[in-house]
Amino acid sequence: SEDVDFAVISEKMSGNQVKTLLSHLMKEVTAGLREDKEFPDISKGSKYRKQAFLYDAKIELDASTNPIPARIIVEISAFANPFPNEKRVIEPFVTTFLKRQGMDDFITQYHLEPFELNVLSLKQTLCEKTVSLIRFSMSDSPLPALSSKIRHFYDLDALLSIGQLRGYVFDKAFASDVESLIRHDRQAFDEPKGWGELESLSAYPLMTDFDALWTSLSPIYEKNLSLIAYRPIPSPEVIKSSFAIILKSLEKVHIEKMSAQ
Repeated sequence: SEDVDFAVISEKMSGNQVKTLLSHLMKEVTAGLREDKEFPDISKGSKYRKQAFLYDAKIELDASTNPIPARIIVEISAFANPFPNEKRVIEPFVTTFLKRQGMDDFITQYHLEPFELNVLSLKQTLCEKTVSLIRFSMSDSPLPALSSKIRHFYDLDALLSIGQLRGYVFDKAFASDVESLIRHDRQAFDEPKGWGELESLSAYPLMTDFDALWTSLSPIYEKNLSLIAYRPIPSPEVIKSSFAIILKSLEKVHIEKMSAQ
């Protein structure tokens, strides 16, 4: 992945405080990198920032063998609902490698020690990726919209391989959490058209026409994921079966109409 996502807990902060925090955080986490001014999706809003930064690659980058460019895309959002979260110990891949090689001195020398970070719970991650696909499928052109989120299908399959999360999807708590997240996201996002007026999932494209959509999305999934994977990816049939489990559970979701503002 080339993305680094931050969700800011901005309760009890004014709009100006949030904007200042996002600006300072972006500068802090990208120190030493050069901004990619040609990145087409730059956003520097008061509650959401998205910028790309370049780094010096130490190996030759060939798009045919490594399609991920030498850049990092950083997203910082105060729109998100980063609960529940939990403290996890984060360890860089380089640190893991150095430990295995018995090169612990380099870990200290280059400040690569593990550190604690608030991390979104996997249940919340599962709900957010599900709701994201629901929202993008409501676009005027759902196929290209869903294509831009094709990795979500892979991520959801990976999450369902965890027994606890698979059981969670079958539980009524999943439907309840999805309902809560949809209520939050309808207030946070204006697009696509009709998202704020969503009253039932029974009519949204992924629910009504998933088989046809996945037939068109499957080649995109295989091409996109195969380019960046270092081992065989799950077949389109496996991904389809996993998402079908989620679709079945979404039948339990009930959405209240938003009141007029």
